[in-house]
Amino acid sequence: MNNNINELLVKELIKRHLTISFVESFSGGLASKKIVDISGSSLAFLGSIVSYSTFIKETLLNIDKNLILKYSVASKEVALEMVKKGKEIFNSDIVCSFTGEAGPISNTNVKVGTVFIGFIIKNKVFVEELHFSLSRNELREEAVNYAFKKIFEEINKNYEKNSFSLHS
Repeated sequence: MNNNINELLVKELIKRHLTISFVESFSGGLASKKIVDISGSSLAFLGSIVSYSTFIKETLLNIDKNLILKYSVASKEVALEMVKKGKEIFNSDIVCSFTGEAGPISNTNVKVGTVFIGFIIKNKVFVEELHFSLSRNELREEAVNYAFKKIFEEINKNYEKNSFSLHS
């Protein structure tokens, strides 16, 4: 299913006339890539910001330096600010942010394999904390796949019924 979740999500977004955007850190643009790999994605995908460095988080996204110093760039609090800034910038229906510690060595006070994914879906704002024991690239893949599945499920809970299913 991981191979087709990208296509299912894009089709669902298009069918419902919904837009999506991303603010990515450790995922390095992978979520955006997986969406634009699907033909027709321009009908739903508005854009993304890859805010890999702390400098970009502070200057481009305007995330408070004190928040980063207090909690770390890999934190629930920063993931929440990232997704809120993404909503301000893109004003898409759905916004998703990714931050975490991909390793192999931690550059923060967070354990390698810890991921924070922020979501704004139909005015519902939340952050999920996940823990994986995977290689750097496997971690990125798994985090993005998890986010896409979560978005797909939330769309189906919060919008009118549709004909697609994650389990078909």
